[in-house]
Amino acid sequence: ESNIISPRIMSSKLNIHPLTIIILILGVGNFAGIIGMILAVPVYAVTKTVVSNLVRLFKTKRSNRK
Repeated sequence: ESNIISPRIMSSKLNIHPLTIIILILGVGNFAGIIGMILAVPVYAVTKTVVSNLVRLFKTKRSNRK
């Protein structure tokens, strides 16, 4: 039950696909254990936000140069 409901709740709040959350938790859990499973989704969400903001910033700077 929690394997299905929890990713759906997190995905709606973080704008991440539920399957991505499940894969992250299982994949990182194999490498980093329980601590990795706990930190996988927050680290991914922060990384995704930072990368998308950097891409938007570079696109804005590139369009201003032209």
